[in-house]
Amino acid sequence: MQWDVGLGRAVAHTLLVSGGAAVLATALAVILSYSIYFLRIPLGRLCAAAVSSMLLIPVYVQATAWSAGFGIQGWFRLSQVDAARHPWWGIASVIWIHAVAALPACFLILSWGWRRLRDGTYEQAWIEFGPRYVASRLVPRRLAPWIGSALLWTFCMTQNDMVVTNLFQVPTLCESVYQQVQFGKLRSGPIALSWLIAGLCGLTASLTAQRIARKTRSEHVAPNGTWDPVQTGLTFPGIAMSLLAWGIVALAVLLPWFGMAVRIGFEARMVDGQAVRSWSLTAVVSSLWHVADYRTEIGWSCSLAIWTTVATMTLGLAAITWIPIQRGSAWVIGAMVFLLALPGPIVNLCVSWLFNTAMPPQLQFLGDQTLLAPIVALQTRCLPIAYGILWLARMRFEAQHKALLSIDRSLPARIRLWIWFRYARSAIAASALACGMVAVGDLASYLLVQPPGVTTVAMRMFDLLHYGIRNREASLALVLSALAAIPSWWLLRTNALLTPPSYGRDRPD
Repeated sequence: MQWDVGLGRAVAHTLLVSGGAAVLATALAVILSYSIYFLRIPLGRLCAAAVSSMLLIPVYVQATAWSAGFGIQGWFRLSQVDAARHPWWGIASVIWIHAVAALPACFLILSWGWRRLRDGTYEQAWIEFGPRYVASRLVPRRLAPWIGSALLWTFCMTQNDMVVTNLFQVPTLCESVYQQVQFGKLRSGPIALSWLIAGLCGLTASLTAQRIARKTRSEHVAPNGTWDPVQTGLTFPGIAMSLLAWGIVALAVLLPWFGMAVRIGFEARMVDGQAVRSWSLTAVVSSLWHVADYRTEIGWSCSLAIWTTVATMTLGLAAITWIPIQRGSAWVIGAMVFLLALPGPIVNLCVSWLFNTAMPPQLQFLGDQTLLAPIVALQTRCLPIAYGILWLARMRFEAQHKALLSIDRSLPARIRLWIWFRYARSAIAASALACGMVAVGDLASYLLVQPPGVTTVAMRMFDLLHYGIRNREASLALVLSALAAIPSWWLLRTNALLTPPSYGRDRPD
C-alpha cells in the first residue's frame, strides 16, 4: 500500500518523475522541431506526420504498448514485481512512458512557436547576421515561452495521472492520494501540497500566456511558407539531423507500434509442463477478431466522450466569446491550467463531495445512475485543452486582422460572433476532436466516481495492465492507436491546429 508513504518521499518522486518527463519530452521535441522547421531536413513532413500520429493516443495505450514489448512476456522483462524490487527501474519506466506520451503535444506546441518565429525580424537577422546568430541568439529567446509551455504541459499531465505510477508502484503524491481516497485514509499533507503545486502551475501558465499575448499583439507574422532560407539537402548538417530526428521517431513512435503489432501474434502454450511461446498469423487474426469482445466498454467510452465533448465545447465557446481576449484571458488560462494540474484523485474527491454531500438528497441519484459525475470530472481535463486551442486561434485571428476587426466593431454583436465562429471552424473542430480523445483516454480524473455497472475501455485496460499484456489486450491497444492516429493525421493534413483562421473576401457584409 502507498497511502502511508512519507510526504517528503512522495514529493521527491513527484518532482523527479514529472520534472524528468518534462525535460526529456521537451528536449526531444526541441530536436525534432529544430530539424524540421529550422534546418528543413529531407523527409521532414513525413517525420512530423509520424510524431503527430501519436498526438491523441491515450497514456494507458502508451503504457500497454511499452508493456507489450518490455513487460511480462516482452523483450525486456520488467514486471510490477521487478519494479517493486528495483525502484529505479520503475521510476525510469514511468518517466520514459510519460515523456513519450507527451512528445507529440510538445512537438505541436513548439510547432506553434516556430510559426510565430519566422517573421520579418527573423528574416532580417538571417540576412544580416547569418544562421549561426539566428540559431544561437534569436531562436532560444523567442522560443522560450513555447519551450516553457511544453515543459509545463508535460509536468501537469504527468503529475496529475496515476495510471502508470500505479502500474509500476512509484509512490508519487498523486498515487499516494489515490490510495488514500480508495481506502478512506485521507491525510491533509499530500492533499494540501497537491493543491499548492497545481496553483503554482496555474500561476506560471498565466504569466506565460501574458508574454505570448504581448508578442502576438506586437509582432507581424509572415504567412506560412512564404520564406524558406535553409536548404540543407544532402549536406552534413542535414544528414546528421535527419538521422537524429528519425532515430527519435524510431525509438519513441515506431517501436511501440511494432511492439503491439508483434505482440498480438504471440501465444503461450504449456508443453510438458513448460510454457512455450509461438507466433502465427492465425493468432493475429484471432486477436483482432476478439476486439469485438470489448464492444460494451467501447460503447460506454463513446457515450462518455460524446457528452463530455458537448459540455466542454459549450463552456469553452462561451468562455472564449464573452471573456475579453485583451483583458483577463491570461488569468483564465492560469485557472484552466490549475484545473489541468489537479491530480485525478483530488478531482474524484471533489466530484464525490459535490454529488454525495453538496447536492440535495433528491438529486444525489445523478451521481450513481448517470454519467454526469464522470462528465463533470472530465471537464478539469477537457475544458483547459479546448479553451487553450480556441484562445490561441483567437489571439492569432485578432493579431492578423486588426484593421478589418476595427471596422466590424460597428456591426451587431451577433454578426461579429458569427464571423468568429465561421472563421474559427478549424480550431473548433480541433478542440472537439481533442476533447473527445481526452475523454476516452483520461482515467485518473473519474476512476473513483464511475457509476456502478459502467466500465469504460480505459478502466478495463487499467485492470488488465496489472496482469501482463496478452495478445488480445495488445490488439485492442493497437486498434485504439489506429483510431486515434486518424484524427491526428487529419489535424496535421488540414493544418487545423497551426494555421490561424482566415479573414478573406467572403467576409459577410
